[in-house]
Amino acid sequence: MSRDPGGRSNNEPIFNNFTCEYIAPSTEKPTSVHKLRPGDINVVAALGDSLTAGNGAGASNVVEVLLNYRGLAFSIGGFYEERDNSADHNDNVFEHFTVPNALKFYNPDLKGFATGIGEPGSENAHLDMAVLGSTAINLTTQAHLLIQKLKNDPSYDFDHDWKLLTILIGGNDICFYCSDEEGLPENFMGLVREALDYLHDTVPRIMVNMMTLFNIDVMVTLGKHNPVCKLLHDYYCACALREDAYSELKLQQFNGLYRGKIWNLIDSGRYDTREDFTVVVQPVLQYTTVPFINNNTQPDLSYFAPDCFHLSEKGHNYVGEGLWNNMFQKYGHKQMQWSLGKLIECPSEEEPYIWTRLNSFE
Repeated sequence: MSRDPGGRSNNEPIFNNFTCEYIAPSTEKPTSVHKLRPGDINVVAALGDSLTAGNGAGASNVVEVLLNYRGLAFSIGGFYEERDNSADHNDNVFEHFTVPNALKFYNPDLKGFATGIGEPGSENAHLDMAVLGSTAINLTTQAHLLIQKLKNDPSYDFDHDWKLLTILIGGNDICFYCSDEEGLPENFMGLVREALDYLHDTVPRIMVNMMTLFNIDVMVTLGKHNPVCKLLHDYYCACALREDAYSELKLQQFNGLYRGKIWNLIDSGRYDTREDFTVVVQPVLQYTTVPFINNNTQPDLSYFAPDCFHLSEKGHNYVGEGLWNNMFQKYGHKQMQWSLGKLIECPSEEEPYIWTRLNSFE
């Protein structure tokens, strides 16, 4: 299947040629996280910052970037109704590609996905615990809130539901690394480890997608020739705007260290000590670059919100595709950039399971 990788406006609908064939859930509820079919997932959840909260995904101006368009978020969004009450609800994978929309193809009773626009903790947020401006220090708090909701809300069966949790964090840490010691790679990793350790000690039947950070220096270049975007970038990503050679090198070094420390932590086997828990590194954003148009002379801003930084609906769509593909690519063979114009990876009866670090080498 093919994708048109550019040229459309943010308001132009995206139709996904999702050609995966249906495979049924396991005949009996699995006891191993390494034997999970997509239809076995009962609950989706997410931790993170403004990207996971969907800030600006449906925005038509910079003011609306403050709104959390959670229903469009690539890792946790599952329903978004246009404000003109049109028939396009973006609630399935053919209209808008998110991981929950794809999982609903295999399990229509999936729970936890975010809907519409909603502040943190709102009804629309459901199990999207992400908060604008969050850094790694906020992850454990978000994890606590998630567990409280899973335990206290009768919609969820804490002990028996299989859960898929996606975490993306680090953008705000690295945006202010030059003014906040918590942004140092070793401190960042310690905070991520604290949150993962808490989840490992507390939550049964859960697979964690741990996403690696994108290149923040590539993102901030989008606003260099737009005065409004440049002003906003200076407000929420000041360290990345420093143009002296030392600062640029330091930013790139830290970006690499953030990712390297995540890989090292997960590859250590620290989270493979229980049969019903694992963490999988999903690196689709690791080397993702900005698409270009007009003979590669200018960035295609249709993938981004009006602040030239956060993702638009179109951007979330393609990151959603990439994250899904990562889930069905073996460890060591995962794509490290979003898949514009590439085939969707599909589970099959021969290889029905979501790939983990351990089952990739069986």
